[in-house]
Amino acid sequence: MNERVNHPPHYTAGGIECIDALEAATAGLEGIEAVCTANAIKYLWRWKRKGGVEDLQKAVWYIEKLIGIAGQTAQQMKGAIQMEKTMTTGKLDNLATGSRFTYGGVEWVILGRAPRA
Repeated sequence: MNERVNHPPHYTAGGIECIDALEAATAGLEGIEAVCTANAIKYLWRWKRKGGVEDLQKAVWYIEKLIGIAGQTAQQMKGAIQMEKTMTTGKLDNLATGSRFTYGGVEWVILGRAPRA
């Protein structure tokens, strides 16, 4: 019983424990990105030893979720870059302190102005 809990055969392969591989694979990731990455790898790791095709389908689900998250992150980055371009070209100069506007799905408020050098 202890082996099934502490070192189950479906999580040990080639002398490497899945948990150790997951730790390495998710280093530098946070939140849902780490969760989806770890779960996809986990299901790919064990599919032949435990859950079969169902585990492969679960891995695909997590990969598709991760693709969606990565796509959202890419869109947010594009929005931030465009915002930076807008701000550096002076297009926001005519907005008064307290003005609100929405950009990239985020509501922004002009809090104040820094003196120009």
